[in-house]
Amino acid sequence: MDWEALRREARQLENEIDKRLVAFSKLGSSHRHKDNHPAGAAKRSEGEFDAMALELQQLLIKLSGVNDEMADIANRREPPDASVVHTLTRHRDILSDYHQEFSKTKSNIRITR
Repeated sequence: MDWEALRREARQLENEIDKRLVAFSKLGSSHRHKDNHPAGAAKRSEGEFDAMALELQQLLIKLSGVNDEMADIANRREPPDASVVHTLTRHRDILSDYHQEFSKTKSNIRITR
């Protein structure tokens, strides 16, 4: 893939991860209030949590792979292109932020289980 195609894919993955992190956080919020729900609903919520956590992990891995491919392209450019380096750094920062948010939310949900 070329740089632009990878950049588009990274943005699409980032948008998808962002939406799913919001839903994951909402699930965590509803999970904290599970005392108000019957046992069946709590089990369903735990199943949803596991499924969403797995989906998010897979998306984060995929985004990491896209970032690695972008880095390969950036490293082959001679001379280095400052805008490419800046864009790659920004995508890596976004990935790092998503990893932190995912880990924090997952940890908070597990504490309340």
